[in-house]
Amino acid sequence: MGIEQLGNITNIQGNIDTSGFTGLTKSVLSVLLQPVVATALAFLVAMLYARNKQLKNVKPISDTPLDHFPKYLDRFMLDGLVHGGGEVYFPTSMEMKLAPFPAYESLVESLQSKLQNIIQKNMTLISLISKEKFERGVAFGLNLENLKSCFFGIAKEKLDNYKKALRYVEKVVLSQKISNMDEKEIENAIKRTNYFLEKGLMEEKMKIIAEEAAIYRTGNEALKTKIYNDLIKSVPSPGEYRKDYITVAHGAERFDSTPEGFKEAINKHGGTETDLNNVEKFLDLEEGEDIPEDVRRSLEKAFFIPYSPKEIESLMLELAGKIKELAPKVIDRNADAVEAAAFVHQGIGNIHPFVDGHGRVARIWMNAMLQLGGYRAVAIPDKAMYMQATREDRKTPGTFAKYLKEVIAWNQQQEVLNDPANI
Repeated sequence: MGIEQLGNITNIQGNIDTSGFTGLTKSVLSVLLQPVVATALAFLVAMLYARNKQLKNVKPISDTPLDHFPKYLDRFMLDGLVHGGGEVYFPTSMEMKLAPFPAYESLVESLQSKLQNIIQKNMTLISLISKEKFERGVAFGLNLENLKSCFFGIAKEKLDNYKKALRYVEKVVLSQKISNMDEKEIENAIKRTNYFLEKGLMEEKMKIIAEEAAIYRTGNEALKTKIYNDLIKSVPSPGEYRKDYITVAHGAERFDSTPEGFKEAINKHGGTETDLNNVEKFLDLEEGEDIPEDVRRSLEKAFFIPYSPKEIESLMLELAGKIKELAPKVIDRNADAVEAAAFVHQGIGNIHPFVDGHGRVARIWMNAMLQLGGYRAVAIPDKAMYMQATREDRKTPGTFAKYLKEVIAWNQQQEVLNDPANI
């Protein structure tokens, strides 16, 4: 940033509107405000300049593809959380520096008795919370010196599945076999990734949904069993495409999968009586039936509505074709790996082809594309920023790629992620 440019910023301040003040007040304000505003703007410009310089310095760490994911990636199954050992996760953000992993494990060990006490004291509370929410993580303020909250209850099976999916993508993509695969084989590889992630988890999720639905309707145990059996018959197996529409809450919001839960979400986003009536229409749609445009507009106040089930297969085959085209170019450095990784991530997320596991599938394949381009796979440090970038990219393509560069820069600054023992 040159002196001349900073001088131009200072000169702009002469245009401050002071017409409502007396002559003396004007003089005082002109003397006081101009340097303050100019300094603030200069500081902001300097920050932006430093940030842009940092992003320009984001470069691959290798001239050739990296053939295995770093060990640390096993700890970052979920966006914004680092696995600390056992079934305990800790929040992360771009504003913080990651601690060495043994420190998290020691902390977990010291917290075990405290966590058990928390669980026992809150059993009444926990019994009122659906298992699925509990699995996602219930935060309790522990009032420790450097820790405001931790998350526990993440299913061990889910983490084990995630590691199996990473190993599978290493074999298929990072070995560069992908260069010799056709579109259908790549599409099947994405489906297979979801299979490894979701194997054995679907039954438990269906039990939770059936329980919620039964409680909402009558609380009848027989009804819960019937709903569960119907769901198991109708829900696709892991790795298969969904047969119905799916709703994705904006940002990191959570809501109950009941009519009341949908209405509550719509209300939070300024829903009208018409919108609430349209929720009922949506819930009454037959499997695979198209969503009427007015109903879609109502739902989109609170949710992202991915493509129709009828479009999934052709869209995924098209995406697989793009990956087939991009992968060799990324390997040969004829395509930007960050942009390619962002494209693949957003492609999977926007189509939302499966019943669950889209975020994990998208991040694994995003990281695979980064590694083909010589970048090391990244941990996502901030859930809110990640979700915002994902959402904004649908309106302004390129937003997620820019965000991904910031994530790479953050990862490259973390000593623990550059420790050979964790790679």
